[in-house]
Amino acid sequence: NFNDEQIDILAGLLMGDGSIKRETNNMKIQCNLTNLDYLNYLYEKFYPLSSNPKLGRTSKELAKENVESGFDLSASEDNYSNQYFWHTVSHPEIKQFDSWYSSGVKVWPKNIKLNPTILKHWYVGDGHFNSSANRIEISMDNEYENTNKVENYFEEIGIDVDYWNKYTTNGRDRCTAQFGKESSNQLWKYMGDPLPGFGYKWPERFK
Repeated sequence: NFNDEQIDILAGLLMGDGSIKRETNNMKIQCNLTNLDYLNYLYEKFYPLSSNPKLGRTSKELAKENVESGFDLSASEDNYSNQYFWHTVSHPEIKQFDSWYSSGVKVWPKNIKLNPTILKHWYVGDGHFNSSANRIEISMDNEYENTNKVENYFEEIGIDVDYWNKYTTNGRDRCTAQFGKESSNQLWKYMGDPLPGFGYKWPERFK
């Protein structure tokens, strides 16, 4: 079975870049990332309950796909990186996350209790270190209508969301939680040391 830390990591992954894949009897959690250092870290943390990271798509394939889809018409192999694929084993314990998808899209439950592990793995997925303003921003488009719920997550650990940036572009709702300098410092202190491959999302004084 997964231990408590592994379950927290999976929750953080699902809040960010992770997704569920349903199989015949059970489910697994997977993610595609260019950050191989981080995926190797996940593999070590979950061994033997996950796959070794494998090459998913080369930089050339990714660039071509993004040009053809219209996502990035200027994409080229030179400014893209190889993308790698990691997943847990299929396991009955993953079913506890199935309710996140009951609406047809991924929506976080109200009862998430943030802790340093969950928050850190969520932050490295969808968070951004705005180095010029020295603060944290976290994207969460699927929660566009649920900002009160997200504020409650942070209030329970004594941190305020200072500002919401909400807008619509190309027919898609965009939503980003923005934290001021004081709140951002609290978040970095709360999360602790950076995860492998993601040191650039932490200021030097917190490394």
